[in-house]
Amino acid sequence: MASIEIILRDDEGNIINQKTQKRYALRPGMEQIGEIEEAVEGFKRESLRDITYDVLAHAQHRQIEQIKKQNR
Repeated sequence: MASIEIILRDDEGNIINQKTQKRYALRPGMEQIGEIEEAVEGFKRESLRDITYDVLAHAQHRQIEQIKKQNR
């Protein structure tokens, strides 16, 4: 079965994955174009939701850290 792994990194090269640090499995036995397109669309829906979560959570964390530094 084919699978896709995504690794998100920040500007310093640190891994920021939380939800996306997993394998996204594509369905086995995809032989027809329609089956392949359906599997890719499912992957996009699931992974984009997870990627959006990770990017926003990371940005929020960095912003909180900046505010803490300013208030010291």
